[in-house]
Amino acid sequence: MKRQLMSYAIVAHALMVSTAFADTFTISCDRQALYLGAIPNQALADQALPPNSQFTLNANEFTTNSFGSALPFTGGSVRQSGTRYQLRFSFLYQGSRFNYAMDYNPSSGSYQQKIIMAEVNMEVGRAEGECRRN
Repeated sequence: MKRQLMSYAIVAHALMVSTAFADTFTISCDRQALYLGAIPNQALADQALPPNSQFTLNANEFTTNSFGSALPFTGGSVRQSGTRYQLRFSFLYQGSRFNYAMDYNPSSGSYQQKIIMAEVNMEVGRAEGECRRN
């Protein structure tokens, strides 16, 4: 009986987790802090880590039109970890591979974005701010 109840609890939890993220929603984000790091100038940083951005999350993917011409990317993967969302994609820039990572906490509305040089696993720039769900 205990095993059966435990099995029901696990299945119910799995259903809650999968249905909790079944909806599509959009977040609008405003940058409050920018750390250029190895990004050569503010203009490039504003394209890669924009002052204002919008992301539409749907299941395990996101789309956006927030990045500038230096980073012509419009979508990537989303993973939910507890109540937080992790948005990820990789891109090539001037012959080097970079990883973009954004962690969004809907409880506090805060986010952190990072650009990481993949070959050496080095952060080259970071931004922090707040998002609101539309």
